[in-house]
Amino acid sequence: MTFSIYFANFFKKNDVKELMVSMETQMLTAELTEIPGAPGCTIFKTKSKEYPICFKDETIRKQIQAAAIKFLNCRPNPNNQLALEHALSGCDLSKVDLSKKGPFGSAGPKIHHVLEKMKEKKNKKVSWKGINPYYIKKGIPGDLQK
Repeated sequence: MTFSIYFANFFKKNDVKELMVSMETQMLTAELTEIPGAPGCTIFKTKSKEYPICFKDETIRKQIQAAAIKFLNCRPNPNNQLALEHALSGCDLSKVDLSKKGPFGSAGPKIHHVLEKMKEKKNKKVSWKGINPYYIKKGIPGDLQK
């Protein structure tokens, strides 16, 4: 098996010519969970495919599950810019083709746009002009964060 942010590929044996199933990672419908009573086993699900697989032991399944959670958190939500910013905050997409021809398809340009805005926000300097110095030092009344 190979597993990346783009595809989960399943092989009969350790040979690229023996590909059995290939699934787009962004199409996975849920995070991977263990199959009750089958240690080391899980199911990869998309809307149209389902592929159960068992690993050598539970430790490997947990590692694959942790990777799947990270990959699923990088999935684009082109209809909600704040959700997209949050999802992309932990992803390094600097080497990914974010055009329509890339792995995210029509969502690619939207992701590129949001990433650019995130860079602008990071580099933007905060202006404290016109703000009462009390609030700069003490915070906003009622705000319990320190």
